[in-house]
Amino acid sequence: MNFKFIEVFGVLLALIFCSKHLPAQNPEVVDSILMELPDLAKKDKSPYLTELSWQYILSDIDKSYKYALQALECAEFSKDSNQLSDAYNTLGAVYMKKTNYDSAIFFNERALEIRKAQNDIRGIGGSYSKLGNIYTDQGYMDKALDYQLKALKLFIECEDPYAEAQTYNNICQIYSYLDNFEMAIFYSNKCIRMYDELDYPYGEATAIANLALYYEEKNMLDSAIYFTKKSSEIFESINDWADLGNSENMLGIYLRKQGKDQEGLQHYLKALKIAEKNEDGFSMAQFRANAAAAYLDLNMLDSAYLFYTASLKKAKEFNLLRVERQCYDGLADYFERTNNYKQSLEYRKSYEKLNDSITNIEIQESMALADAKFQSTYNKQLVLEKENIIQKEQKEKALLSKQNAEKESQLRTTQLVFTFIGSLVILAGVVVFFWVNRVRLNREKQFAQNLAKEKEKGLQKIIQAQEQERSRIARDLHDGIVQDIVAIKMSLKRNDENAVSDLAGRLDKAASEVRAISHAMMPYALKELTLDEALGDLLSKALSNTGIEKDYDFLSYSGATLNDEQKVNVYRIVQELLNNTIKHSEAKKVTVMVSIRNNFLTLTYEDDGKGFDRTQKEAGLGVLNIESRVGVLRGEMKFESERGKGVLYILKIPL
Repeated sequence: MNFKFIEVFGVLLALIFCSKHLPAQNPEVVDSILMELPDLAKKDKSPYLTELSWQYILSDIDKSYKYALQALECAEFSKDSNQLSDAYNTLGAVYMKKTNYDSAIFFNERALEIRKAQNDIRGIGGSYSKLGNIYTDQGYMDKALDYQLKALKLFIECEDPYAEAQTYNNICQIYSYLDNFEMAIFYSNKCIRMYDELDYPYGEATAIANLALYYEEKNMLDSAIYFTKKSSEIFESINDWADLGNSENMLGIYLRKQGKDQEGLQHYLKALKIAEKNEDGFSMAQFRANAAAAYLDLNMLDSAYLFYTASLKKAKEFNLLRVERQCYDGLADYFERTNNYKQSLEYRKSYEKLNDSITNIEIQESMALADAKFQSTYNKQLVLEKENIIQKEQKEKALLSKQNAEKESQLRTTQLVFTFIGSLVILAGVVVFFWVNRVRLNREKQFAQNLAKEKEKGLQKIIQAQEQERSRIARDLHDGIVQDIVAIKMSLKRNDENAVSDLAGRLDKAASEVRAISHAMMPYALKELTLDEALGDLLSKALSNTGIEKDYDFLSYSGATLNDEQKVNVYRIVQELLNNTIKHSEAKKVTVMVSIRNNFLTLTYEDDGKGFDRTQKEAGLGVLNIESRVGVLRGEMKFESERGKGVLYILKIPL
């Protein structure tokens, strides 16, 4: 059975979780706000712009970001602390959606400061919950649980049942990531019961959908299907078509995992019909890819081809890299089954190329999941302690209230004595609390430092393993395949020069391609040449047919030397920068200068291309790869760019 459709499961899971926190866009609300905005004074615009940002946060993140910035500007102008805290929270949510977690934490903490200054219990709880959600996405489950439990305590105190129920759902999600299935189910059921009592079907449906996901994680597919159908019924009853489409797609996934391809396909098609009705291109791309995989398993090849090509078009339109990769893989299988091996090979090459481009993303996701599992081993006792504190405080409050009511008359005569004793107890409690808190903070600090070291070691091992594997593959290709091809060529020429000359030419080309692959995967120049010579060779070959001039200098003012890891990483960084220049910059000249002085290597790279506006464009995979390598070398990187003014990179690496 072909399970390529499972590839989008993680994205859909994220969508369902997001639906708990983020509202779907309401065109009527958007139109109404846009009509009112021009007539409003600047000091009154922030709440309307904040609402616009939330309306677009799922469908158009760039618009959401634009309106959030405008809301913050108007809030600062109005000097209204409520508007300002709401604007900070909104910007935090937008940055979280863009996976810029540092900025998300910064703005939510700014909002939290305002809420605390106002003594806004509900607002403080909301900020705690948002920070908990950010740490959950990052995989820091101990911090996430700490903030969610703080939020839960405040929501109970201010008697906000809707926020309390949502917090149960958030805690349930944390336990799911920690592989604590029993606790996840426990909190999920608490959330569902509370939403049922509140007669809030949307919240109940999303909680039930999440419950189904937890059962699926334990491979309890019958239970997962049962609860997903139940959530679908509720979504349909309240006309929530977007979440209904997600639930139908999940039903297709679960049924396919049970081997029920035909039944699963019907749910995919129902989900696709809903997405088309909503003009949701993001979902259309994913649902079509899933349906195409089902058609392929059912040997309905024509339908599989139509759905894969339609999905691929949408995936490219919305830059859905994983869906695009899935389509390339499926189309390669389709053409292989139809004996069109040439076309199959083309799609397989596209798959491999794209797969390489998103490898770093998947490595980061795997590391985040490993971090979460690693933290869960050390934090189970901490989890229980935090829960026990809340339960103990609630029981003590109830008991104290009852005792005070029963003994009120007796306490009047001994009020001074009890006040004195109570003060001593409180003082002792405060001392103990601060001591325990200090110990806990020291432990958490030490744990964070150890975790950072482990992450760095893990990243170094990953890069070293990649380079070793590339070296091995390069040797195998160069010493095996190329020599075999040359031998075949010589043999064919001896038999009949005229009949096989064309085939010999093709084998020449194949040998050149394999040799080029070999050199691309492992910089052999570093084995034979110094770093200075290797970089010069790289520049000459890379720019030879591009029309781009080069200016290269390598200056060494000390006897410091680079180890093999440093040489390979510097070589790969320059290679990545050259690729970016050749592909995107339209530059006429590249300037590269390497200097070694005072046990530091400084790399300056500049081109005179078209550049880009850093405020309008996020870092691509190439820049992220460079930053990752600089991080492994414990170096620093700065870069500047403006439209029409080229780009300048400065890297400083300790030796």
